[in-house]
Amino acid sequence: MKVHKEQLEALGRMESEAYEERLVGFLRRTVTRARAAGAAEVEARVRVDVGEARALGLSTERQIAAYVAAWWVLGEGFAERFPAIGEALADEGCSADEKAQVLLAHLDGKAQKGGA
Repeated sequence: MKVHKEQLEALGRMESEAYEERLVGFLRRTVTRARAAGAAEVEARVRVDVGEARALGLSTERQIAAYVAAWWVLGEGFAERFPAIGEALADEGCSADEKAQVLLAHLDGKAQKGGA
């Protein structure tokens, strides 16, 4: 059986779309700001954020989810307002897992303060 490049690309898009749908559902169930937004707004923002996360070298579902959640919980411009996040995301020597850990630490800190 021969699998064509186009078939692999289509499968990749389907997997990415399914992941984005799960992420939208998670955000709408758990993040107040996402619950208050319309479904179309959340879906559009998630697509943008997933692209940004990938451009920063984040690739696993966990890493990407940390980035997307940061936008919804910490707010637009979070990388500028939280210097440790901005520095980690810009640091080419910082692994994707390390970048995700910095994001998750800030999200955890926000949750402990009663945010989200």
